[in-house]
Amino acid sequence: MRIIKFKYRLLDKKENIKRLLKVVKCSISHDSLAKLKYSANLTIENSEDIDFNNDLIQISCKINDVEDTLATLLISNSRKVYGSYSREIECFDKLLILEENKLKERLTIKAGSNIIDEAIKQLQGAKHKIQLQSYVTKADADFEIGTSRLDVINYLLKIINYESLYSDKDGYFVTRPYILPENRKIDIEYNDISDSDGCLILEDTQEEIDLFNIPNVFVRATNNSQIAPLRAVYINNNPNSLSSTVNRGREIVDFKTVDDVLDYQTLYDIAQKDAVSASNIYKNITLKTGINIGHGFLNCVKLNVKTYKINDKFIETYWKIDDCNVGGTMEHSLRRLINV
Repeated sequence: MRIIKFKYRLLDKKENIKRLLKVVKCSISHDSLAKLKYSANLTIENSEDIDFNNDLIQISCKINDVEDTLATLLISNSRKVYGSYSREIECFDKLLILEENKLKERLTIKAGSNIIDEAIKQLQGAKHKIQLQSYVTKADADFEIGTSRLDVINYLLKIINYESLYSDKDGYFVTRPYILPENRKIDIEYNDISDSDGCLILEDTQEEIDLFNIPNVFVRATNNSQIAPLRAVYINNNPNSLSSTVNRGREIVDFKTVDDVLDYQTLYDIAQKDAVSASNIYKNITLKTGINIGHGFLNCVKLNVKTYKINDKFIETYWKIDDCNVGGTMEHSLRRLINV
């Protein structure tokens, strides 16, 4: 039997602990694919000592003898419930600061600038765990007035194939190089063997493969009056492909024009390359478990569910604890790239 206890620490703007909050109800979620990753909704006992402009809330969970922080969050807005002694508040991670802080003048990052260094500059002194690298820009990068600092950072990170910026559970800004899922180390494992309270809840496990609107015919044509018109068609008629004309029993056509191309073979190669790219989709799995700690940004999760013949690595894109309390459950959304 597991003993679960949540703690809610009120922090000042320097992240010193002020006191423990009395929380009536709390739900927390993390969406790795969203711009702002963490969000939480809490109902707390009303108090006059909370600075809603500057204070933070740190949520932690203790399972038996192991305690870990779930998130360190900014208070975004609050609503006093008249006729009661409670207040409802909504919280987000520190990415909110960078999203709301927009450029007041045009920004140009010159060619030859260190990319990681320029990204760190946009944090304006905030704490981070980002290591400097030698990557430099190959061309000038211009950002218009009103662009958020978060958008500037994520643009720079995309150039070097890094993950989007995120705020970890302790409130540090973090990014890392993108690693193919098959090369990721396993962070968490769930199975249908353990009788632990934190194990998989089988009746709530669902699998989805979305084949909607995946083309199986690719038409590419030139659109330039200075060269002779060319047209190339690549048809996916592979019987081993789920999205092929053979298995779908119909054609789903993708048409695009190309401004310039050497010859017909090059145009055909472009159509074939686009077909290969389009044939990669995600197998999505949603499941529920008991409440667990250790979940964060894009965790690599091993699922070993003999009941459903699943034994693969997945990337967790979303998790949520709807009721931070004893008896609560944890919802997970996982995905794995498959070729169709």
